[in-house]
Amino acid sequence: MTLGLIRAEFLLRDVTLADAPTLFAWRCAPRIAEMMLQPRPTSFEAHLGYLRGVLASSDTHALYVLEHRGRPVGHVGLKLSPEDAGTGDWTIYLGEMDAPRGSGFALGVLALDRIFERPGFALLRTRILRRNALSQRLHVRLGFTREAEAEASAAEPVGIWSLTAAAWKPHRITAFHAAFRAAQPG
Repeated sequence: MTLGLIRAEFLLRDVTLADAPTLFAWRCAPRIAEMMLQPRPTSFEAHLGYLRGVLASSDTHALYVLEHRGRPVGHVGLKLSPEDAGTGDWTIYLGEMDAPRGSGFALGVLALDRIFERPGFALLRTRILRRNALSQRLHVRLGFTREAEAEASAAEPVGIWSLTAAAWKPHRITAFHAAFRAAQPG
């Protein structure tokens, strides 16, 4: 699959308030909620307030939705460090169980490309529960390396993973080709 074909199949776009019901449903799904590190809003109204705040903070946050043929299937959130705008943390997940094979990887590749296009952005980090082997495998495929282990708020082991812009640049082409192959039907 070529870059043009994957861009025809998949679109990474900014989140809007119209996405609030979909994002809320995804976050409340047990398979997603059980892998989150932070407590999430328990009501739609709280979620909507959170989303409005994040969307009003485009200098410190970015939210993306991956669409496959016009249907939202996944989400990436970026929060820039208040101390250093060149670093940030992300969250990534597929919301739809029936998303096409390779959608998670395509989401990661397209989002990383967008994130590392930000002027001066140099380091992306994420925290992954030790028991979340699927996310760990995805991050390895995307080029992340495990930095350390920390304790989450619930004292559950969490790995701290990172990817630099310098490491992404040469890995990017390989990742795009892998994403295209993975997203092909078959």
